[in-house]
This record gives sequence, C-alpha cells and structure tokens, in this order.
Amino acid sequence: MGLPTCSPNSFSSRSPAGLSRPSSRADDARLSGAGRFVLGRTEKKAYCGDAKANVNVPRCSSVPGVPWSILLENVEGSPTKNVATAKFKDPAFKSALNPEPASWICEVGSALGSVQTSEGSDALKQWLSRWQQQMQQRNLQAKAILSTTFQLKPARVKGLDAPKQEWCRLSCKAKRAIQQWVAGDIGGRHCLMLLEHDAAIDFFIAPLDHKEMSASDVGSGGALCALSGLPLDAPGSREGGWLYREVFSKTPAMVLEEALQAASAEAECGKAVSADQVNLGLRQLAMKAQADGMRSLLSSQEPNGPRCSDEYMRTQVWLELVRRHLAEAPKGGQSSAFLIHAKPKARPKRTGETASQLWDDGQFLRDLEKPDGELEAEASRMTLQNLRRQNQSMETYMMRVVRQRDYLKHVMTLADECASYFVLGLDGPTATTEEIKKAYRALALKEHPDKAGIKNKERFQEIQEAYAAVLRRSKSDVQPKAGGTELASLPLHKFTKDAVFYAEQAKDAAEEISLLACRSFELCALAAEARGLQKRAALRELMAITRQGSVRLRGCSTNMRVLRVSSCHVAECAGQALEEYGQWAASIMSGVGLQERGEVVKTTGLTCGMTADHLDDMAVNDENMVSMLENPECSIDQASAIRVLSESTARTATVVRCAADKAICIANSVLELGCSLAMLDQERRREKAQKTDVVESAVGESNRSSQSNLHKSESSETGLGLFSPKAGHRGARADGANEGDDREDGEDREESEEDHEDGEEEEEAGSKDGQDGKPKQAKLLVRNLRWLESPVKSPERVTLTVRQGWAQIYSKQNDRIYQTYPGFMSLSCPYVPAGVILPLAGLGFTGLQAWRTYRASDEGRIRQAVKKMLKPYPDPEGRVVPRDVMQTIKGNITAWSRQTKRTTIVTGRYQAGKAVAVNDALRGVRGVLQVSVRDASWEEKMYKELGVGDYGMFKQVLHRVAVKLQKMPDNPTSYPILLLELPRQAPAGESMMATVSNMAKDLATDAVGNVIVSCSSAAFALAFDAGGSARQQDVWVGGFAKDEAKQLAMLNGCGEDDWTKIQPIVEKCDYRAGDVVDVCTMIKSGMPSEDIKAKLERRALDEVVGFKSLTVNGADVGHQMLRELSQSPAGMRKTVNSVRYEPRKIAAEIRNENAHAVLWHPLMERYLFASEMHREAAKTLLGQP
Repeated sequence: MGLPTCSPNSFSSRSPAGLSRPSSRADDARLSGAGRFVLGRTEKKAYCGDAKANVNVPRCSSVPGVPWSILLENVEGSPTKNVATAKFKDPAFKSALNPEPASWICEVGSALGSVQTSEGSDALKQWLSRWQQQMQQRNLQAKAILSTTFQLKPARVKGLDAPKQEWCRLSCKAKRAIQQWVAGDIGGRHCLMLLEHDAAIDFFIAPLDHKEMSASDVGSGGALCALSGLPLDAPGSREGGWLYREVFSKTPAMVLEEALQAASAEAECGKAVSADQVNLGLRQLAMKAQADGMRSLLSSQEPNGPRCSDEYMRTQVWLELVRRHLAEAPKGGQSSAFLIHAKPKARPKRTGETASQLWDDGQFLRDLEKPDGELEAEASRMTLQNLRRQNQSMETYMMRVVRQRDYLKHVMTLADECASYFVLGLDGPTATTEEIKKAYRALALKEHPDKAGIKNKERFQEIQEAYAAVLRRSKSDVQPKAGGTELASLPLHKFTKDAVFYAEQAKDAAEEISLLACRSFELCALAAEARGLQKRAALRELMAITRQGSVRLRGCSTNMRVLRVSSCHVAECAGQALEEYGQWAASIMSGVGLQERGEVVKTTGLTCGMTADHLDDMAVNDENMVSMLENPECSIDQASAIRVLSESTARTATVVRCAADKAICIANSVLELGCSLAMLDQERRREKAQKTDVVESAVGESNRSSQSNLHKSESSETGLGLFSPKAGHRGARADGANEGDDREDGEDREESEEDHEDGEEEEEAGSKDGQDGKPKQAKLLVRNLRWLESPVKSPERVTLTVRQGWAQIYSKQNDRIYQTYPGFMSLSCPYVPAGVILPLAGLGFTGLQAWRTYRASDEGRIRQAVKKMLKPYPDPEGRVVPRDVMQTIKGNITAWSRQTKRTTIVTGRYQAGKAVAVNDALRGVRGVLQVSVRDASWEEKMYKELGVGDYGMFKQVLHRVAVKLQKMPDNPTSYPILLLELPRQAPAGESMMATVSNMAKDLATDAVGNVIVSCSSAAFALAFDAGGSARQQDVWVGGFAKDEAKQLAMLNGCGEDDWTKIQPIVEKCDYRAGDVVDVCTMIKSGMPSEDIKAKLERRALDEVVGFKSLTVNGADVGHQMLRELSQSPAGMRKTVNSVRYEPRKIAAEIRNENAHAVLWHPLMERYLFASEMHREAAKTLLGQP
C-alpha cells in the first residue's frame, strides 16, 4: 500500500513554530499504538488503499509546536500528575493547537485510527473517548468479579489464627493467564489455549483420562504434533468443547457466580457461606473428578458426560477465581481494577545459577560440552534449595520425555494400522467395506500396468498389498479377540481393584470430614447468637452446642482412622504393583516415582492416627467440661463459663477445619496414586492385547507362504518413510531394529555394569572426604551426566547434531533418520525432538547412585536400622502349646512404660521351654531386636548386624522406632524391645552379665526402650544387676499344667492310650517340657512304661548325687542342703541356722557340675527340688523313709 512520505530534511530540529517530531523510537512506537499517524505532506491527499497511487507532496510548512508528552501521556491508560485529561476540553489548551495542520502529517481517510487534522475534525477526541470507554468497561468487569449474590462471611475467629487455605493446583503461568482473562486482556478461548498447553497442568491432568490418538489424528496432523514434542489438541479448545462452553465462553463474573453456587451446594450451605466453606466445597468437587477419572480408567470406558479432566480443570479455575475474589474484595471497586491493570513489577534477572535450575534439552546439551572440573565446581556452589529445584526440573523433564515416547509408540502403531488405508486414499479403519472396495477398484483401474505403463508395476503391487492388508484387518475385526475394543475383557490385577476400592474409601472419609468442618462453622454462628441471650439461656445453648461439637470431633476422628487405613492399603498396593511390574513400571509415565509416592502416601496416612487421637482428646475434654458445668456444685460463674464454652466452640471449628484440609490433601495423594495404578494396569493390559494381536497376525502370516516370499524379496528395497504401506519393508525394519536393540541392550548392560563398579569405587573414595556432602554431590552430578553422554559418545555409530532445538541421529549406513530410546524401544521417524533422545535409564541410574551414597551416610544407616526393627517378629517354628506364662510376658510388654523402666528377666527350670515362651509372646510384635549374647564382643556384633556404628547411633535408632510405634495402634507396645538371649553354653556367662546389666541400666535410665533378658541358666539370671529389684521384674517358667502337658504330648505323636501310660511318669517330673518330649520319643519307639520310669529315676538319682558333692569355698553345702530340703516340703530359705547359702554361687556350681536336682526360685525366694522324682531320689540316697 502506498503511503505519503516527507523529506528527511524537515525533521532536522525541533522548531518552536512547528509540531515536534517524536524524540525516540519508543515515542514513535507508543504513538503508533494509540492511533496511526501517517507522516507526509497535507496539501494534496490521495487514497492510500491503491498501491499504484501517485501522490504529489509539496514541502512541509511550519506550525506551532505541541509537546509530544501531551499526546502520549494517556496512551498508558491513566493520566499523569502534571497534565490531566480534562486539559483537552480547556479552551486555552485548544488555542495552543494551530488550526493549520502540520506539514508532515496527512490524513488517511480509510486508515483505521488515523488522525484528522482539519479544523472540524475531532478524531483525536473520538479516539480518547473510545479509550476511556474501554477503560470503563474493564473497570466495570473488575467490579463485576468482585460483586456476587453470595454473601461471603469472614471465617476468622477472634483470638485464633486462621488456618492457611490451600487453593488451586495451577501453575504460576496458568494463574497469570486467568488473571489476564479476568482483566479482559485476553479472551476466553485464548486463556483456555494457554491452560491446555501448560506442561505443569498436564502432569496432574493426564492420570485422570488418557486421550489416545485415533487414525484421524494421524492423518490430520496428530503425528506431526507428537514428533515435534507438542501436545495433542484437546477437544476442550475446539468449537463446542465442554470446557469452553461451561467456563470460557462466559464472563468471569458468571463463572464466579456458578463456582460459589456449586460450592454452596457441595458444602450444604445457603447463600451466606464462608470462605472456608467455599474452599472445602470446591476441593470436594475436585476430589470427585479425580475419583471419576480413576473409575473410568479401571473400566477402560469413557464417561458418559464430560471428561473427568475437564471437570477437574473447571474446578481449578473456580478455585482461582474465588481466591482472586477474596483477595481483591477488601480493596474495593475501582482501586482493584487499577491494581489489575497496574504495571507489572520488573522480573529479577536470570542469573547463571537460576538458569541451571531448569533442566531441558538445551541445558543438557550445554552440560555435555563442559569439563568435569567445571561441572563439579558449579554443583558445589549450588545451594540446597537450588539442588532440589533442579531435581524437580529433571523429574519434569523425564516425565515429558516418557510421555513423548508413549505418543510416538502410539503414532507408530497407528501408522502401521493406517498405512494401508492411506495408500487406498481412505481416512483409516473407520472406512466401511463398500468404501474400501470402491477405492481399490478406482486405484486399480488407474494404476494398472496395462494402462499406466510397465514402470508403474511397483505402484500397482503396492495397491494390491494394501488392499489385502485392509481385508485381513476387516475380517479380524469381526472376530472377537483380546486386542482393540476387547481391552475391558482382560482381567484386572487384585491390587489394582484393592487400590481403587481403598482410594474411594479415602475420598469418602475426606468428604465426610469436610462436611463436618462446614457444619462446625455453623456452630460458631449459633454460638454467636446464643451469646446475645440471657446468661442462663446462653449457657444452656452453649452447652448444647459444645456437645454437638464433641460429636463432630468424634466423627472426624473416626474418619481420620479410616483415612489412615485406606492410605496404608493403597501404598501397599503400590508396592505389590512394583513387585509385579518390575522395571517396566518406570518406563510408563504413571509409574515414574511410584515407590517414592507410595512411601509418601503411607507416611502422611500414618499421621492421621495421631490427629485422630488428638481429636478424641479434645472431645473428651469438651464432654468433661460440660459435665462439670452441669454439676450444681460447680464454682465457675456463668460469665466465665460462657466465655470458656465460646472459645471451645471456636477452637473446635478451627481444629476440624485444619483436619479437613489435611484429609483432603491426603485423599488427593491417595487418589493420584490410585489413578497411577489404574493407568499402569490399563497399559499392561493394552500391551498384552497387542502381543496377542501380534501372535495371531504371525500365525496368519505363516499360512501365506507366497506373500511371505514376496516380503522377503522386497525386504532389501528402500523404505518409504513413516507411512510406508509395504508390510515387507516394515517387517524388515522391525526385525532389524529388534536385533539392533538386542545388541545395543547387551552393550548398554556391559556399560552399566562398568559404571556401577566405577560408581562404587568413587563412592568408597568419596566417603573418606569428610562430612561435607557437597563434594560427593558434585562428583555424583558429573558421573551421572557422563553416563547420560555414553549412549551418544560413539562417533562410529551415531552423530549428534543440534539445530533450532532439534536433535537428529543419522545412521552412516544409509541416509535414514533413526530415533533410539535406550532401554525402551527403537523407532524410525523423520524428525526427533532432543528430549526424546535423552536416555531415561540414566535417570534411574542417577537415583541408584544417590541412594547408595545416602545409605552409606549415618542418616541412611539409621533409617535402614529403623526399617529392620519395624519388621514383625517372626513366628516360632512348629506348633506351640499356649501357656499362662506367655500371657504374663505379653502383659509385661504391654504395661511397660517410661515410668516403670524395669527390665524383664525370664528364667526357669532347665529345659522348661523358656525360649519358646518368649518367642511366642513376641510373635508379630514390631520394634523387636533379638541379640544372642555368646561372647564378650556381643555388643559390637549387635551394632554391626543392625548397621549402626556405636551406642549413640543405636539410641537414635531406638528413639525413631519409638516414634514410629506410637503411630501403630495395633502394635502391643509403643516402645522398642531389646531381647537379649543368653544360651547355656556361653563361656563366662556370669562376667558377660555385667555388660548386659549396664546396657539395660542405661536404656532404662534414658527411658529409650524395654529390655528383656532370657537366661537359659539360673546362674546368669542371678548375676544380672541393673540397680536393685526395683529395676527388674522376674518371670519364672516352670513345668506345664496337666492339660498343657497332654497337648504337648499329642503334638509329639502320642495318642490317648500312650498318654494314659506316661501321665503318672511325667507328673513326678513336674511336667517339664524336656521330660515330656523325651518320654513321648521313648513310648513311640516301643519302650515299656516301666523301663521309661526306671530310666528317668536313674537320671534323677545321678543329678542328686552330683548335687550332693557340691562345695562352695571348700564347704560341703550339697549334703546339708539335701538334708534340709528333704525335711522341708515348702523349700529352704537361703539362710538356715546362721548359715548362708548364696544363690548366685550355688547356681554357678549347679551349672558347672550339671547337677539340676535343686533350683532357686526367684519369686518364692526359696530352694526347691526340681521335681518330686528328685525328692524321692534324695530320700533314697540319704536313707530316709
């Protein structure tokens, strides 16, 4: 278009008599933004729409000057302080403008926004008025978003801090887009486009419903989007999309009104709602959308209504609008409008450290070019916060690459399916049989060699093959099979069903807690009304309100426990999924970080138990307070009682609100994990279906030998690209790719093994560098980056080139472009994004090396020791006869507390079953560390087995185990247990008991944990001393009861007749476990009962003879004790006739001489015969009747 021009000489300087020229390019640009001024001469005007128009322009004339600041001051949207907008209406101001137009400004009549400079023209005024109208419309729109028919009540309670509210999960970029939409800067469709193409939103939207590309997407550009790294076009942005119709086709004020209405309905409130109730109601809707997406994934069916991701996105937009409404409402009308249009603050400059936080293709390629020393120095200078951000960026990068790989895999599958259809000129598998035949006949007539020439033979053969492939596919689609549309018929894994069930349970529990929180705010309103009554009536109403609050607290605690159980079950399902899927899960986007996410869900879920206990305690306190106030003898005056009850109601509402926020956050995490497991199961079933289709296709191909030979003859020809219709070419490429994959996988495995060995050597060397972790982290960063470089460091195989953010790997054998996924797949495509080339397995190796370094640290060793102790105590081998002493030991374990601090000493008669009783009492208990004290170095061996270095780390382990056990209400104890077993064969057992006593004393003094000492010898038990009898409790394991002995005999193969024979014999042995087992063995071998009795009597006599010969410090004590015991059936005290028989020394001699005829009973504090048979043997030996 031809435009008037003017001579440059006329702009030499600023003339006082003429209009000044723009002083800078910025002024020129700003002026052109307000309205189009055309520079030129004005004596003659020409129509500028004709590009061929010739314009004759005379020289410029001088006019009075007008400062440019006057014309520019209102362009920015608000008048300056010096010159007001009203100046344009001032006659004095108008006189400053010469009616004669400037010589270098000409009027372009047809130009939009052109300035008329004639005397009767008011274009500038019209432009100013239009601009003011636009500003007024924006102000009205800003006021509309602040006004609503709903009355939002304040949620803060006087005297209590309001809990922090969590709103939408949108990124900062998405929030800015919504802000621009609210301000009117962009339209609804533009805002929706920005939201749909935000990668951060796609990460938590993708698990809700996974959109698969169809054949029409491949033909209409979907393949190009996938290959170029762009997301697929979402249906919400298309004309008539649900999300556009429901949200972005309306004004922000209408959307806000709908959001408040939906929140009010969900929270079961009227139009007078609080901000907390709106927040909880909308987050409940978001949870429901997540649950619907999880169910649709489980059933592999699309929902009947809108997509779950669209509903979830609408809820997030609602949350952001309500947040902005609450943030701007106190500022009021016009000021908030100017706040929206205020000039944004300057962003901080992006430094090198900030730039290094973003992990993308460019950053990866830049780091590859840096030497190791520079990379290590940069990593050492990074702060902990920046390291965490970079790790998050790497995770985002990895998820993007995995999603890109999934898209490409699906594109290749669709390309293989649709290639034959494209050759025939059809849209895809949706074509009918008539359309296929019609297209084939038309192409066959056109491309037949008799008509098109002999050179067209290959093209005709290609059409024939495509038609045959389409017919085979159409026939196979008629028959039912496991692939394609029959995906829902494949069985689901049990852990997937359980995960979805418990995730639904967690969602229901969170919704119930949220509703209780909303109702608790209503109690605050009722309490405020009650305070306006008379004191007696107000007190009565407040007491009733407090009772309702306690009911709310108990209901909240019940649902918190349900949420705890549900989250733990979902986390266990995630662990089962990892065991089932193995490394395959890490190759799917929904399986990235599955183990870490499961641990987070379990950890946060366990905290619900503590919250539930706190809520129960508050409910009990409120109930006790009401009961105390109901007592007529209560000394609290009515005014104080009203104040206390009012504060209690407000505190209840705040606590339940915080519990609801926590419950929703945990339920969101549980639902996300459930969606991931459902998507993993869906991907697994889809792969199985595809494998079944491949097998069926291979069987069908084997029956067509002629076509197979044809494919072999064509396998050496050049391929036709991504949509090649020749099955032979595709088969050859697939086979070659598979063989190459096998070879490359082998090479990758060898390289990975070498890298693992190098990593272990560097790890051992790095552990000696001191306690500072930054040098280790820097070396780890360099090693991981070099490992990522390894797949592309072979110049003989590939050459990496970068051009405009793209990377292509060219094979030197031919000019084709190959895209390689190390460890995952190999595809052929014409264009490959750089992000796809990143070896995803390297990120897994990075995590492996980081985990090894962490495990070698003190913190890692402590955590591993805690996990080891938290495992349930194993069940005893074989069947066990229940005994009363087992219940006694269990009772002591349950009753142990920091106040008692007593060590349990388990002792008893030789071969009485002490170890079996202790093991059965501890069966299934968590937090037990079992240690065998066999020599003087038992303590060092215990630390080594547990994985800690010294006693200090051991105490830290016990403290952390105690914290974990407090979150396990099903465990019998909340304190760790150290079980020390002293076998009878331990050398110098009495001297080792000093170290055992010191250990028990230290742990009891610090109240760290419970110590149980199981002594096989009474001498060891008597040698224990932890500070007196007040610090220990003894448990005696004696003989069986008659019924218990009979059960033991039955377990050892004796029948009723055998028991009748042996019962009198074992009764004289006091039903000792060892004697019952020995007698059962003898009776089963056919030995007569008389011989069994005689054998046991001889054994007892031998033990009595051995005891008679005992001497202590040269004194013959054995004979004297036998004489006293044979005359006293109740036993003998340790002091008789001024003679003291020291139990510790005598027990040591009994153990050394193996003379177990007499024992010391610590509870009765008497010496006793081991059994009645030993008493009779002693009387016979002493010649007593």
